[in-house]
Amino acid sequence: MSAISKSVRNQYLEFLAETGMTRYEFSKRSGIPESTLWSLGQKEDYDVRESNIRKIAKGMGVPASDLFNDNENTICLEDRSEVWIIKNYRRLSERQKGRIEGYIKALLDQTGRNDFQSE
Repeated sequence: MSAISKSVRNQYLEFLAETGMTRYEFSKRSGIPESTLWSLGQKEDYDVRESNIRKIAKGMGVPASDLFNDNENTICLEDRSEVWIIKNYRRLSERQKGRIEGYIKALLDQTGRNDFQSE
């Protein structure tokens, strides 16, 4: 089971426990077959498809990215420009990466957002 599937499973089970919603009710709300939800809840190694992740988020009334918050090292990129930035950042030398991080920190300091966290 991927880390994402595990996080989605945990968030789904937590949502059902907190709301008292049945699997049947969630099935109607999300558009996911009840049998799929049974598998997600019962099988620890169940791998959730991307389309079902979106439906689970819809059923919970949250953005899909919220389902990945079990692990603070997991991040959901929201648009194509973010993917481009990450892919190209990975191609840089360590020195170049440091310069990029410094630039981002300076921009955040300039806007009053000094919560920058570097690895």
